[in-house]
Amino acid sequence: MTSIAEQEPRKPGFIAKLQDMRLPRLALDGAKLAHARAERVNFSHSSLRGANMRGADLTDARLVHTDLSGADLRDAVLAGADLEGAVLAGARLEGADLRGARGLKAAMLAGATLDAATKLAPAIRKAHRQRAQRRTAP
Repeated sequence: MTSIAEQEPRKPGFIAKLQDMRLPRLALDGAKLAHARAERVNFSHSSLRGANMRGADLTDARLVHTDLSGADLRDAVLAGADLEGAVLAGARLEGADLRGARGLKAAMLAGATLDAATKLAPAIRKAHRQRAQRRTAP
């Protein structure tokens, strides 16, 4: 049985372990899931507004139509995650790994905070830069 919170000797405090869980259509606004191990978890149609998911492993997670506005996803791994229709406005994505994320479009990153360490597929990075240049052009 998968444990939701379990002590890990290498890190202080509790680390949420949610691998392979199905958690669709939940209101998890402000959830504290920093460094969570949430590979392949299904958060589809859930609300994670303002959630702290810094450093979380969301590899292959299902985040279809999930509201992640204002969420802290710094240094999170979202490689292979399904982000079709997800809301990322105001999300902090500095250092996040979004390579291979399915359903991710450059327009979804408008209003999100990225930096040079944010890992994106080359086509998404290029489109995001072009959108940013158009917004700042006189």
